[in-house]
Amino acid sequence: MPKKETGEILSDIKLRFFTVSYTTRTPLLGGRPLERVTDEYLHTMIRGRLGTVFDELSPKEQLKEIKKWREKTISSFRRHIFDGTEALCLGGLQIKAALKESARVCRLTQRIKGLTDAIRLGLSVCEEFVPLLRDGEFVVEPDDLLEGFVLIPFPRTTAIRNWELVCPPAVFAATLSVISPLLTDKVLKKLCQVACDVGFGSGRAHGHGKAELTGFRVLKR
Repeated sequence: MPKKETGEILSDIKLRFFTVSYTTRTPLLGGRPLERVTDEYLHTMIRGRLGTVFDELSPKEQLKEIKKWREKTISSFRRHIFDGTEALCLGGLQIKAALKESARVCRLTQRIKGLTDAIRLGLSVCEEFVPLLRDGEFVVEPDDLLEGFVLIPFPRTTAIRNWELVCPPAVFAATLSVISPLLTDKVLKKLCQVACDVGFGSGRAHGHGKAELTGFRVLKR
């Protein structure tokens, strides 16, 4: 196969844009350490767990329950203002991370020379924050907290952690900008499809954050 001239190679380099959309099919977990936990947040979470039982506790017992929850480690979703509403969202870098992981899972990084750098440097998620929606409305608070165990290597102990959880179906969409010729439409769509089973957010190894690719479209610019 004849080598391309420099001018031909340069003509192949074009900035392209795509929109991708997903609908979750397993619970999506937040992965950002929650700081400055407010009493209002704790009241919402405790009521979500205990229901009216919390309101039936004495003031002293309520304070004890709040103190117990304040000491818990909670991994949260990012929050951002969209159209005047503070909504739960994924970070754009989290979506890019899922695409990078998909390339490794498919061993495409071994089969296509230079693909690792093509994804790292030649693919961007245009949005810094991508809102989660359900039934056309922003998701403004988690549906529950999932308690689990995290192995801490040093020292060799196990820590209990709570993740904010959004039940399926939740919808999110992002705009991808691509400049690397290695990331053809076919390769990029495949990565977006594999990301459905790799998952988004935290707890991917345990089946969380799985999704369905509901849209993949080339934007004309």
